[in-house]
Amino acid sequence: MIKDGTSLNPGPIVELFKFEFDTATVVPGAWPEDKMTLHVSPHRGANGEALVYSGVTYDYMATKLDSIVIESGGKMPEPSLTLSEENKNDASSFFFNFFNEGGDFRGIKVTRTRVFAQSLDNGAAPSTAASVRKEQVFYINQMAEKFRSRLTFKLSPALGLDSLNDKANRQLSSTQCNLKYRYWDAVKGEYVYTTVKDGGCPWGQAEELANFPYVDPAKWGTDLYDVNDASTANPGADKCSRGIGGCLKRFPVTTADQPFPITINLQGKSKLPTSGN
Repeated sequence: MIKDGTSLNPGPIVELFKFEFDTATVVPGAWPEDKMTLHVSPHRGANGEALVYSGVTYDYMATKLDSIVIESGGKMPEPSLTLSEENKNDASSFFFNFFNEGGDFRGIKVTRTRVFAQSLDNGAAPSTAASVRKEQVFYINQMAEKFRSRLTFKLSPALGLDSLNDKANRQLSSTQCNLKYRYWDAVKGEYVYTTVKDGGCPWGQAEELANFPYVDPAKWGTDLYDVNDASTANPGADKCSRGIGGCLKRFPVTTADQPFPITINLQGKSKLPTSGN
């Protein structure tokens, strides 16, 4: 028998959540490396014990994921995740400590695993076979609300904020990116820009440099990267990858409060560079 925070739940499926903090936009400087991953579940055993699956312990924390179903007409879901510190423990304190120490939740990878209760390590028929579980990956876009002991986040499904590549560069889908990146006019031998006012990316635009004081003026617009975020000397190959990796190359994060095009986009208040169109 599995129960949630308030009552017994005889249902055959439980939810397990894994949070990977090392994908966050900004991690507190003193945040210990052994605190980069957290496993929690809104369920617990009948006697209040933590759930265990595939050798991993999932501590109890009130966790609710909403709006993850694609609506009729093909409208993409806008999922939200709410965490409540209804009972103070190491798991719930983890999130609030991260917030209080200046951590930026944007970009944190969230994996939800739904598994048959009987398949848990401490279930009636332990199993880690793919047929008994289903995983979904999301990324935190922004913290939507902090109210007393409750945190609510807006998420992007992995088909929007794609999973990490081998270089740990988070990538944003082009469907969520509509700023116009500059392009190289080979005939005139110069870049052509769309003004920020008209939806252009600020990178390299002289009048925008003052808005990004943390960028080395000598590198403003002169450092070139191709669509794979690799350095290039060819101005015609200078294209934004439309992802966090591409934006980090041009606007390196140094402080938690600095203006940064992609994180502004993730807050839903601006757009993100695109590749020359």
